Amino acid sequence: MKPRYLVAFSVLVVVLSACAGSEASGSPSPDPGQGSEGQFAPAEIQNDEGGTVTITGEVAYTNPFFTATVAEPLVILEDQAGFVDRDRGYLMPPASQTMGQITSDFFTSPFTYSISLPIEPEGGWRDVDNDGETDEGVLVFAPAYWTNTFGAPVLEERDLSGGGWSTAYASTKLSEDAATEREYIGGKIIVYAPDDGQGFPSGFGADAKLFSEDDPMVGLPQGYTMVDMDTDPFTFDRSREVVMDLLEPEGAALDDFSALSYVAAFDEMLAMMREEYSFTELKGIDWDGMESEFRPRFAEATDNNDADAYMFALRDFLWSIPDGHIGFSFTDALNTQFSIETAAGLGMAIRETDDGRVIVNYLTPGGPG
Repeated sequence: MKPRYLVAFSVLVVVLSACAGSEASGSPSPDPGQGSEGQFAPAEIQNDEGGTVTITGEVAYTNPFFTATVAEPLVILEDQAGFVDRDRGYLMPPASQTMGQITSDFFTSPFTYSISLPIEPEGGWRDVDNDGETDEGVLVFAPAYWTNTFGAPVLEERDLSGGGWSTAYASTKLSEDAATEREYIGGKIIVYAPDDGQGFPSGFGADAKLFSEDDPMVGLPQGYTMVDMDTDPFTFDRSREVVMDLLEPEGAALDDFSALSYVAAFDEMLAMMREEYSFTELKGIDWDGMESEFRPRFAEATDNNDADAYMFALRDFLWSIPDGHIGFSFTDALNTQFSIETAAGLGMAIRETDDGRVIVNYLTPGGPG
């Protein structure tokens, strides 16, 4: 499963016919300065080829857990009605999950994908133009990566991990700050308008939040339009094929210190843990004391260019933190040492209780213990 910090397909893959683009391009254009119904100035369209038909893109990942426990990797057109409503329990309907194709080796980053857009999409229609009138509205989508673990080749409730919208490996950029967590701050979305009378935000507005009352509005043409939220105002692109890469958020990306010396990598790791480790006070960790204890070992490993000494220093440093979620990959030297230390025993295991007593919690019948 991907995380929803970490973090997000009904088989509805329909190839758009050429007439879909020509139909959209043949729609009458609103008069300059007005929407088709006189409410919204028309969006300034780039590359007006009658509307988007195909989405392609790359998915680059550095997180070593990205490919772990993957059942069936998917890229889908993810219904963003949950974001419009700020409904973290929104379960995207199976009929809205247009499946993409992964077009290169998933286990080699970056991999590529493509999605053929359906002529008549389904999903959560939302009226977002703030004009005081209730109409059908638009469909808002974002290509997103998921893994399908349960049931049929669509995402069901168990796959969706509670619902909402993707916060990682999607075409949107989301805030990781506590005050604005999960809010769009950039990236790209694809919008489907059923007619020429729909308004859509052209920017985030003064409150820096999309789909709120202060959004500036423009009129959209019928059909699919890609919206680039990294520009101000937003860029509206009607190319037949658009590129929408899926983005790895900063919080999920690997912090790579491999180009540094052993001691410099330790210094960077320690600085990161001082800043980002959540349980320093709870676990009573003295980072200054740990630096004094372990840094000389990393410095010595650097001076001697001793990779094994570095790995043993790293092992002992990480093992000194009382947290089972902190770990590392064993090298040959560590595996050999682990075998030496655990190959024989007394046929018993002991544990310390929280009141300081030591008890035998396992005993081999007839063994030395």
